[in-house]
Amino acid sequence: MIGYLFDTCTISHWYNKHPLVEKQAESIVGEQLFVSAISIGEIACGHAKKNATDVAKQAAFRKWIKETFEDNLLTLDLDTAENYGRYRALLFEKFGGKNKRPEQCVDATGHSLGIDENDLWLVSQAYAHRLHFVTTDQMSRIRAVCGNEVDIIVWPLI
Repeated sequence: MIGYLFDTCTISHWYNKHPLVEKQAESIVGEQLFVSAISIGEIACGHAKKNATDVAKQAAFRKWIKETFEDNLLTLDLDTAENYGRYRALLFEKFGGKNKRPEQCVDATGHSLGIDENDLWLVSQAYAHRLHFVTTDQMSRIRAVCGNEVDIIVWPLI
């Protein structure tokens, strides 16, 4: 593993100075830290909402992202997409319900599979780039299909 990829909620907690997340972040100072375009998209959505129009706060956040992750931005690539497809198929097999014959199936949503789709993309990206994946969520179903392929590190909030 060559560095750390952070999920969106962990980035948010870190930026908002959650004491336990800050303490964990201090333990990896000097390591390569990565942010995904997926997380940037989720954050941009929050910034674009009408009740979140403080341009100065948004600029401060973007500056923090640039400084913290030193332009280590990951975009989607073929390896990530292949991993996502494989993990999603495994999730469907394990948690998709009784009807597993293709002609009886309707593609399950992230909600019905008990996952957040963006988390699955991020974990797939961490695997493609051989990065530790840092989260504040348990991600038990994603862990159930990834096994030891991805080092998912959970930073506790309490």
